[in-house]
Amino acid sequence: MGTGTGPQMLAGLGRPRCSSGIPQDLGSSWCLPRVSGASLPPAGSLVGAQVTSETTQVPENSAVDIYCTAYKPSMSSPRIEWKFQKGTSLVLLYYGNELTEPYKNRVQFSSTKIHFSTVTREDTGKYICEVVEGSSQISKSEVNLIVQVPPSKPVAHVPTSATIGSKAVLRCTETDGSPPPTFRWYRDTMLMPSDPKTSLTFRNSSYTLDSTTGELTFEPVSSFDTGDYYCEASNNVGSPQKSDVVHMEASKEQGRGPGRCGASPGSARLRLARVMFRGELPGCVSTCYPPACRVQRNAN
Repeated sequence: MGTGTGPQMLAGLGRPRCSSGIPQDLGSSWCLPRVSGASLPPAGSLVGAQVTSETTQVPENSAVDIYCTAYKPSMSSPRIEWKFQKGTSLVLLYYGNELTEPYKNRVQFSSTKIHFSTVTREDTGKYICEVVEGSSQISKSEVNLIVQVPPSKPVAHVPTSATIGSKAVLRCTETDGSPPPTFRWYRDTMLMPSDPKTSLTFRNSSYTLDSTTGELTFEPVSSFDTGDYYCEASNNVGSPQKSDVVHMEASKEQGRGPGRCGASPGSARLRLARVMFRGELPGCVSTCYPPACRVQRNAN
């Protein structure tokens, strides 16, 4: 039994078409297999089909059964098709009485279910079972599979300096957790509440905290916002993970503050520093104005 080949571009139309003559689905880059004596339902035939949906969660590297509740033992010679949807990508899993190539060594098929011997995080997505009986009787069931993966160590994106009265956005990112984690922020080891006005410690700060995106936004920044920040990611799978600590200094002007150069480009203080130090100013960090962080040696 043959399989379809890659999509070919029709001259002048810019539309991909498979050599099998069966069009691609949802704009994806694969072609449906060429199957003798089998054809897809007419366009729009799934409209009004009976649909059931459920969600299943399993740990990564475990086995799982995904059931096709659309199938009924009383059906007479039904045709069963399985598809896998992840975002806008739709891939055939079982078609024309056989598993497609990516799944042949990983999945076992029966009329009532498909069995994965082991799943990875890449298997998270929607599994669609379509059962066609006769020429028009269609049933459909969907299973949203979430492969559980604990979060990895998140990264805290924190500016090392922020100007008082301006806006500062801190971001916490983590890419491995499944389901996607939620985030919490800490300042000086203290948990920051979602509403600063509910806490005596944070009531002088003005910020919003989005636990879903991990964004912590100060608007405006105040002197009370100086501190050591880190974030935490958790999704109820494994242990919560904490980022490294990053210090943010709130000051009236960017580059000023304890341990900073404290001089703006072209200032009299900086000109004096060039004469006195003839090298790199003590206490300078990368967040200072570039001319202030490294001073040219005096020619004399």
